[in-house]
Amino acid sequence: MKRKSIVSLLAIAVIAAIVVVVMFVGFAKDTVPEIQIEIKYSGSWYGVYGADDAIEDNKTFAKGTGDKIFTVSVPERVVGPKSVVYGCFQKHWQDDSNEALTVNIIKNGEVFRSKSTTSKTVFLCNQYWLDEEMDDFYQKLYRK
Repeated sequence: MKRKSIVSLLAIAVIAAIVVVVMFVGFAKDTVPEIQIEIKYSGSWYGVYGADDAIEDNKTFAKGTGDKIFTVSVPERVVGPKSVVYGCFQKHWQDDSNEALTVNIIKNGEVFRSKSTTSKTVFLCNQYWLDEEMDDFYQKLYRK
């Protein structure tokens, strides 16, 4: 009888541990939104995009012509206050177009933040801090 109680308690503990692990894994994946960087420009451009968490800078250099969307690889770990996704791009130096170069941050399929310039000498950067409080702080700090 005593052995049956111990086995029952052990089974309940194992099931509870599995439930906690499944809940934690589900929560961790939900905290990292799908982030994309979109370039909107018909001419030639170049730049860099990625994710930086003050421990690891996961950047990719890119160049191209025309509109393009890049999916940013965000490390699957708990998102801290120093985790940022960014895209910094510039028109090709030989491009004399007055058309605007736009860098959009797309969060979960929707344009979340957009910046544009018509200058060919400006390296246009757009960023999104994954920690909502840090993102609000920086948006207020750098608001024009």
